[in-house]
Amino acid sequence: MPSSGSSTAPIITPRYLDIDGSRPAVVAEPLTPEAFAPFGSVISPGHLGADASNTAAANQGTAVKFIGVSHSRSLYSAAPSGKLPQQTNWNLFRCSPPTHLFSDEGESGKRVYLAKVLEQHPYSSQTFLPLGRNPTKPAYIVIVSLKDKGKQKKRKRI
Repeated sequence: MPSSGSSTAPIITPRYLDIDGSRPAVVAEPLTPEAFAPFGSVISPGHLGADASNTAAANQGTAVKFIGVSHSRSLYSAAPSGKLPQQTNWNLFRCSPPTHLFSDEGESGKRVYLAKVLEQHPYSSQTFLPLGRNPTKPAYIVIVSLKDKGKQKKRKRI
């Protein structure tokens, strides 16, 4: 993937989100390939420069092929069951912002997001393919966390 210096993605000002009242607010940062790398891949036209070294001409010169933009990682061999899946699959989700989980806090103008569920993918990577949005409307938030060893319920870094 190209370095962040070759990105044509818009720069987004980080926003602070309060996950719940007992924890400090976390910073919502732009979804970039570099920031998401510990969890998987981001495939986004804004992050794939046409001058990237992983490109080739395609379709009689009318297209640019980006090679190896996402690699699936399977860690199922480390699963307690030892059971391996028959094949690696890609599932595609079209998501909408969960507006029912946002609230405005009066005159402060602060928006609060209540994260009710966080799912785990301990044995595989994920790939995000952001398709754009209307910048005047709420956005979908991707919340990720590395596993804290021995702590299933308390996350120190989200």
